[in-house]
Amino acid sequence: MIMKFSLVVAALASFTAMTAQAHIGLSKPCGRYHPSAGCPSPPAGQSVDYNINSPIGTHSNPAFPICKHTVPYTQRAVYNAGQIINTEYSVGAPHGGGHCQYALSYDGGKTWVVIKTILRECFRNASGGTKHTIPVQIPSDAPSGK
Repeated sequence: MIMKFSLVVAALASFTAMTAQAHIGLSKPCGRYHPSAGCPSPPAGQSVDYNINSPIGTHSNPAFPICKHTVPYTQRAVYNAGQIINTEYSVGAPHGGGHCQYALSYDGGKTWVVIKTILRECFRNASGGTKHTIPVQIPSDAPSGK
C-alpha cells in the first residue's frame, strides 16, 4: 500500500541550530527551496535559498518561525509504511552535534506526529564539508495521509 504524507525534516536544522550554531542543510529529500538540481522550484514569488546551511537561530536567540520559509510549498513525497528513508544532509560545520526530530503529517501540515528523535548526538560524528545520512523508518502501521 502506498502512503502519501508530508515528511518534515527541516525541523532537524532548527533543533540542531538551537543547540549550537550548526551549518547543516537537508538535501534528500529536498528541503524547502533547496538549490540542488532535481529539487522542485519554489512557489511563485519566492526564490531558491542559496543560504540553506545558515543557522536560523541560537540557543539564546532562537529564530521564529522555526522554518525559514512559511509560504505553502506543494512538494510531496510518496513513501510506503515501513520504508526506510535515508535522509541526507550537506554538513558545513556540525559544532559537536545537537538534536534532530522527524515527524509526519497526515492532514497537510495542520498536525504532526513525531516518529524519531535524536537528542544531543545528532551529527556528533559528522565532518564538515561532507554528506551525512540518517535513516528514518516510516512506522509499519502508518495510515495513508494527504
